[in-house]
Amino acid sequence: DLIQTDAAINPGNSGGALLNNQGELIAINVAKLAQTEVEGVGFSIPIYKAIEVIENLSNARTKIEVPEEKQGRLGVYMNTITSQQSQALNIPAGVMIVGFSDEAMEGYGDDAIEASPAREAGLLKNDIVTKFDGQTVTDAQALANLVKYYEAGSEVDVTVQRINNGEYEEKVFTVTLGKK
Repeated sequence: DLIQTDAAINPGNSGGALLNNQGELIAINVAKLAQTEVEGVGFSIPIYKAIEVIENLSNARTKIEVPEEKQGRLGVYMNTITSQQSQALNIPAGVMIVGFSDEAMEGYGDDAIEASPAREAGLLKNDIVTKFDGQTVTDAQALANLVKYYEAGSEVDVTVQRINNGEYEEKVFTVTLGKK
């Protein structure tokens, strides 16, 4: 998954840019082969693989975990759609909403049935959450961990993939988080 290059990668240059003849960023340098028999062999991460990480870092803000009694909640039951499942089922990877906190769901505990901020904002069962407040979501645990940084009453943009006439389309909903 790396590009092999003969461009010089000196010690400390990991993370540096690999540019083409037009000055365009094509990869990020990560390693070099350092042996006496081999000279000038380096390896770089192709830029298309780094874009998602770059976007997440540019959207990231330093956050402090909110005390549990002040934490917000989405009010959803969810399952992770892995990249393997995504390919096999031809659906987007992310976190599928399988139910809401205002309904009983077998296998999801005996929590008190409360209003669902996600449902109130317009999210539906089988929507696949791909971003929470601009940050990419890859699994249910990551989404649950992100919510810990937001107080009840916070408004957060939730990006989902929703099926429409056999095709998934991206939609963004502003959810006012409920009290945990």
